Amino acid sequence: MRSGGVLQAIVLAILMMPATVPQPSRALERVIPGDFFEYTMEGSLVGSEGYYFMALTAAGWGNPSRHYLAIFDGQGEVVWYRKPPWGEVRSNFVPEPNFERYFYNLGNANYPIGTVELDQNFTAIDTIPRVNPFDGNLTLDGHEVFYDEDGNLWTLWRDGIVTDMSDIIDGGNPEALVNHHFIQQWNPEGDLIWDWNTYDHLDELGYYDVDDTTWLQEDAFDLYHINSVQLTPTGDVIVSPRRMSVASLIDYETGEYIWHLGGGPANDFELTGDWGDQPLAFWRQHDARMWEDGTVTVYDNGDLHDPPRSYARQYELDLDNMTAELIYLYTDPDDTLYAYRTGGFRFLDDGNRLVSWGGVPPLTGTLLDEEDNILWQMHVPPDTIGVGSTPSTYRVYRKDSIEPTARPMVSEVVDSTNMTIDLYCNWFGHEDEVAAYQVFFGTDWYPPLHGITETGIYTVESYEPNTGYVVLIRALDEDGNVISDYSERVRIFLNYLSAPEAAPAAGTPRTFTLAPVYPNPFNAGARVDLVLPRPERIEVQVFDVLGRAVETVHAGRLPAGAHTLHVDAGGWASGVYFLRAKDEHGTGVIRRITLVK
Repeated sequence: MRSGGVLQAIVLAILMMPATVPQPSRALERVIPGDFFEYTMEGSLVGSEGYYFMALTAAGWGNPSRHYLAIFDGQGEVVWYRKPPWGEVRSNFVPEPNFERYFYNLGNANYPIGTVELDQNFTAIDTIPRVNPFDGNLTLDGHEVFYDEDGNLWTLWRDGIVTDMSDIIDGGNPEALVNHHFIQQWNPEGDLIWDWNTYDHLDELGYYDVDDTTWLQEDAFDLYHINSVQLTPTGDVIVSPRRMSVASLIDYETGEYIWHLGGGPANDFELTGDWGDQPLAFWRQHDARMWEDGTVTVYDNGDLHDPPRSYARQYELDLDNMTAELIYLYTDPDDTLYAYRTGGFRFLDDGNRLVSWGGVPPLTGTLLDEEDNILWQMHVPPDTIGVGSTPSTYRVYRKDSIEPTARPMVSEVVDSTNMTIDLYCNWFGHEDEVAAYQVFFGTDWYPPLHGITETGIYTVESYEPNTGYVVLIRALDEDGNVISDYSERVRIFLNYLSAPEAAPAAGTPRTFTLAPVYPNPFNAGARVDLVLPRPERIEVQVFDVLGRAVETVHAGRLPAGAHTLHVDAGGWASGVYFLRAKDEHGTGVIRRITLVK
């Protein structure tokens, strides 16, 4: 037997050893009244007034029941939200700079199927299609979209282009399929007035030479991964190519790079600052911004720090001497927070600072005053946006006030033990006009009138498990007149929940089934499908070839039936791993998986 085979045999033996089984716990897809998931708020009330915009997502990107757009007031109450219907994912809730319009993606940021534009009353008025209307080779990249002060629309696109990487790095594939980015500016008449792409600047940015450059030798990869674009106060364009670990300033007139700032090899600055043992450089950043005073801020995901750590950073640039002084640094007070993807850092008009922690820690957003006192902070613990979820946000935004919503909204609380559904009705900005709500509930797309509530809370006394329901509401005045349009349709899928546990029927298999992981090999994420014959606790973990736990994909009770879990390998190194699923009785199944970046 080859040595690799011996090692794998040892690993498999370790993984199959009996494990301590935690006591079973009852898990619900549960919500706080008026809201739709569990969370905690902290901080003083001073400075916490206003409204916070965010897209909340579970780590299982493919599960549409775990994606929400939401606006909270400073006390943590939900004033507006959208939960996607089945088969649709919503991410990246982006207000434009002056908050007159809002954008959200259908699909995730990397591969949206379109970006929807809302007006100030949160009514959809336009959609940017997935495929560029003037160049069918370009597909929408939803990391950034905004209007500038002249009403021009800025969009980000991508295209897979065959690129000779052998000119870039030793061992590079001469016919690599490389994702390149295209930044476009459109005037109000729909004319393309500025167009810039990464393909024309291949030899100007520099490439990693830290520990591993094998990803640059692959057959297909995302070379830059631009995740933010800003038209700067100087009229130039600053971008954040995450894979290059620099923020880059582009001359608007010529399209040429002016400078690069960061930890990557293209960095043009000498980094300075008196921060003790804290690193001066940033790695794998998000949300690069330039401000009126010429300073630059980034959210440093910090993948390559040792140990990995995430920070909010601000730099003051001296362009005559090409030095960049780190003048502000913030991380969580315990100095342990690491979010390997997404996130943001912004200054607000009142001088406060807003940090979006990204994915995937439970800490979602933090509002700080000028002395770094926490004014507002939000936690969304794991398992609260659906069982097995690990909450994440793209960015968090804050606005002092918002306009009334055009339509009422309804959110649900499902209690799978008592077999009831509580429906919470709200029409933000119209509360004084509303005396009652009509509630339409059923399995039809246009459900019948189920009842009326004068309190805004309506309880459905029973439901059928493994069934989908539709909810609509309308507002009534004190005379019983309808004074609103229908709410956005809410679809409740109860196949994620179960009736009270019963003994399995005769002939029912007593062990779970684990399908092959797909895709395998995989590049960044993979799906894990399993079927349970009865409700029980399931633990799904990933181990490296030395038997060390890399990630817990799921640990908790699941109802009987089919389930899809998701492996997110954004922070892993390429190589062979083992995925183990084990039930509460110690029965385990192992799949060999390969990550290729």
